[in-house]
Amino acid sequence: MPAVRTPLYVRDNIHVDLMASAYAAFDEQIPARPGVSRLNPSFYVENQGAFAHRFAAEMAPRLGLACTIALGEQTDFSEPMVRINTDRLDGAAFGWSEERAWDAEAEFYREARQSH
Repeated sequence: MPAVRTPLYVRDNIHVDLMASAYAAFDEQIPARPGVSRLNPSFYVENQGAFAHRFAAEMAPRLGLACTIALGEQTDFSEPMVRINTDRLDGAAFGWSEERAWDAEAEFYREARQSH
């Protein structure tokens, strides 16, 4: 059973394909913008325990597995409690679908399971 040892830390998780699309679009706009520009893509801002539950809830029906997780009692507080980005992304603006992203994630795990 997967375990989350730092469930209280608030972090910013994002599907890699959405992040790549956002950075590609940003890169295309750089020559048109004077001065310094930056992008801090943000999507799922929540504590790591909540994200683990989100992930499990998305994978369970797609994989046909229970996808149970264990949230440990956090004892390590050596990092900042909140570490997030500031530019909330609208996936639709990039032609990105959250549903398709979760489907692709499940397919990755399905294929990985079959190859072992």
